[in-house]
Amino acid sequence: MKIGEKSNMVGLVLWCILLLIGFNIANALSYDYTASIECLASPQKPQYNGGVIQNPELNEGLKGWSTFGDAKIEHRTLGNNKFIVANSRVHPHDSVSQNLNLEKNKIYTFSAWIQVSKGRIPVSAVFKTQTGYILAGSIFAESSCWSMLKGGFTVDASGSAQLYFESNNTSVDIWVDSISLQPFTEKQWMSHQDQAIEKWYSTEPSQGKVDYSVPDAMLQFAKKNNVLVRGHNVFWDDPKYQQGWINSLSPADLSKATTDRINSIMSRYRGEVIGWDVVNENLHFNFFESKLGQNASAVFYNLAQKIDGTSTLFLNEYNTIENARDGDSTPAKYLQKLRDIKAFPGNGNLKLGIGLESHFSSAAPNLAYMRASIDTLAATNFPIWSQK
Repeated sequence: MKIGEKSNMVGLVLWCILLLIGFNIANALSYDYTASIECLASPQKPQYNGGVIQNPELNEGLKGWSTFGDAKIEHRTLGNNKFIVANSRVHPHDSVSQNLNLEKNKIYTFSAWIQVSKGRIPVSAVFKTQTGYILAGSIFAESSCWSMLKGGFTVDASGSAQLYFESNNTSVDIWVDSISLQPFTEKQWMSHQDQAIEKWYSTEPSQGKVDYSVPDAMLQFAKKNNVLVRGHNVFWDDPKYQQGWINSLSPADLSKATTDRINSIMSRYRGEVIGWDVVNENLHFNFFESKLGQNASAVFYNLAQKIDGTSTLFLNEYNTIENARDGDSTPAKYLQKLRDIKAFPGNGNLKLGIGLESHFSSAAPNLAYMRASIDTLAATNFPIWSQK
């Protein structure tokens, strides 16, 4: 072979390699981290162009969509936006539906934009499979604007499934648009993975007798070993973790005791910790709210920022990413609690953080739901810390 021919051959091989590389890059499946916690006038485009969902933007009428349960469905147009509506609902599950085939070894990420005909109502996306029902995610949907529901799941067995939407309030119509269901192989999913001081019952077992000797020693140990310390926790809303003397206090005395507690511990360790779990498990329990009123937690955060305004103030909770079926601590419920805290007078500029306890069971975690939940929480731009 002559030099010129060899050069041309090398060039052809390099061109083929570049073409193949380009093809692989173009067909690589990147995870879409986008999430919205705002209620928008118009829904955004479906993620992954809808993935395996047929007619995801409802531009082809009701093609691919059918009724689930006893609802009536209709195709509507509002301005340039086309969407599907489930009305005349009798049961929570009465809604729109699409039949799909799911694979056991795939990880599915799901999203949809939801609106309801009135009020502010919880709506969930559910997949009915051959082995049971899978909750893909939930959202508080509103009237007159669109909310993004983002979630995910895996299945125990391959086979047919039905997607539908669910709300316990059967008086509302459910509007749906920009639906997406994108499967990932495990390889695709993994390819972009790279892209406590002391609790009150320990420090004040008897009223007025505060003992910080243990946390002081722990803090000195942490400093000596260059370990950063997080203040966990100032208050725990679970009734079973309250000292006996706390339960016997009147509301006025309890209010004073909580003020003393927050002033005492946060003043003592101000500047020594990198963040505070001001209230722990505030979505599952409401001990202080039941005694001091619904704004009890908001008051605690208000006091906390006055004492230590430089540290991040966390709301710490479990099952927000671990368990899609725990309706008490969904990402939507978590975000609503943060809004309630910030809405309290003087709390508009709180330096808030999101604390996730991450109490996973021995069962395989729902990676798609976890990631979608974190995406939704991250849309706040607050720091997110996993505690365990």
